[in-house]
Amino acid sequence: MKSELKSRIAEAYTKEVLSSELFPKSIYAFCQKHDFNENEFYEVFASLDAVKNYIWVAFHKNCKKVLKKNKSFSKYDSKEKFLAYLFSYFELLTLNRSYVLYVLNEGHSLERLKNLKQLKDFRTHYLTFVKDTVLSNENESKIQELNDKLFSEGTWVQFLILLKFWIEDQSPKFEKTDIAIEKSVQAVFDLLQSNPLEKWIDLGKFMVKEGFKL
Repeated sequence: MKSELKSRIAEAYTKEVLSSELFPKSIYAFCQKHDFNENEFYEVFASLDAVKNYIWVAFHKNCKKVLKKNKSFSKYDSKEKFLAYLFSYFELLTLNRSYVLYVLNEGHSLERLKNLKQLKDFRTHYLTFVKDTVLSNENESKIQELNDKLFSEGTWVQFLILLKFWIEDQSPKFEKTDIAIEKSVQAVFDLLQSNPLEKWIDLGKFMVKEGFKL
């Protein structure tokens, strides 16, 4: 199956990057090294960059599988689902932290913004998840008032801020990232209520206290 082939190629790609601390130079060399047929590779990926992009989507899909196995998840309200997703996603990132740090920190500081391009496909999946959970019927009228596209884009910026916070987090078991996730989700849902300012100020104070800088 194509999904299994994608997974095998993505796993081989990740292992090569971690073991050599270099990105594969060509599809031919990559396939030779890992015993893939080149035609087989092109059945599921158009380039090596496409593999890198897919790995972030794979994290997302694995996260959704984990949540689906939780029998209580379907009974959660929108806020609980969003929290559960972010906790699960960052847990998967932590399990793959060496790889994630390498691919995001590649190059000089001025070049690192370019590394976010690999999140493009994942971004689509992430915003779909937000639409299907956070932008639910219970929040529909308020979100339409705020502008649903603007709200969705705001949650993506929120994710990128959390990602940067996690990268810089030095706390045991990344406990401070968990706190940041809780506070940011609370702030998002307070935005749907009448008085969100207090929670946004609380989130800002927490970030400043932890020395977080954009």
